[in-house]
Amino acid sequence: MKAAMKLTSAMVLAASLLMTGCVSSGYGNYSNASMFASTSMADNTVAHLAALYPPGRTTFTMKQPAKDQFGSALVQRLRSRGYAVIEFTKDGKPQSTLANSGTTLGYVVNTVAPNLYQVTTYVGGVTLSRGFALATDGKAYPAGPWTREE
Repeated sequence: MKAAMKLTSAMVLAASLLMTGCVSSGYGNYSNASMFASTSMADNTVAHLAALYPPGRTTFTMKQPAKDQFGSALVQRLRSRGYAVIEFTKDGKPQSTLANSGTTLGYVVNTVAPNLYQVTTYVGGVTLSRGFALATDGKAYPAGPWTREE
């Protein structure tokens, strides 16, 4: 029974990752992920971004307000890792006139199935996606590799 559930979850995750490029929804967090799950997904996302974009030399310009749990954790962790982050204001405009100088960064967090989430980041012209599974400790752990679409 557990093997069948794992197989079903894996198939749902694989299908959702393949369809990432087909969906055109707005940026944001559309999941019901807890603070612990959102924080662990943000930690993993920042670790992956750090492998691709050098901290201390990269400025990210947010494409959206990052007021949800995932977005707040993402911005905080990017800054603590050494990135400059230009956030959006309430009127939908970047806080700085230097907003065009950074690499744009947007995200979508979705609930794919119960206890299964997908994080998709849009960095410049690159789309990065990864699935996460919710564990009994309340954190979300990677359910597969990061995928990259250019």
